[in-house]
Amino acid sequence: VLHPDSTWPGWQEDLNEDSMVLLLEYRGFRALFAGDAGLPAEAWLRGRVGRVDLLKVGHHGSRSASGAPWLAELAPKVAVMSLGTGNRYGHPHREVLERLHAAGVSLWRTDQDGSVRVVVDSAGFVVEGKGRVERWRRSEGDAVIPGAGGTEGESVIPRAGGTEGESVIPS
Repeated sequence: VLHPDSTWPGWQEDLNEDSMVLLLEYRGFRALFAGDAGLPAEAWLRGRVGRVDLLKVGHHGSRSASGAPWLAELAPKVAVMSLGTGNRYGHPHREVLERLHAAGVSLWRTDQDGSVRVVVDSAGFVVEGKGRVERWRRSEGDAVIPGAGGTEGESVIPRAGGTEGESVIPS
């Protein structure tokens, strides 16, 4: 549990900011679950988390979460956004989608991809949703989509700015 802790100065100012933020580490895989925490909690945690493989986007894609400095620090390969279709809050906010796109993150949305499943194995991790699968190799930043063509039924899709087969994530 990264947040909140006893030093958090914003207790009860905004209950969303008091939301639990969890870091999961397993076999070299790192996932951050941001709950409903937004920009103030992100600023408070800045410099204490480092890179993650997967980010569960804070506050359902509200514009008050997933700021550019936070995304730059975390540098997630994949982000999962939990939200309902046609929700009354208008989530996800366009600004958050733009920030995630600018960060080169592979976005998974429960309103479009249904339930999202992440499986960690010795080679990396696999993200699965409705009609969509991505494999992320531990030593590379490329998404491999099984059954989409290429060699042995795999197609390599580079992250933003890369070319086929090139890792654009520093080791």
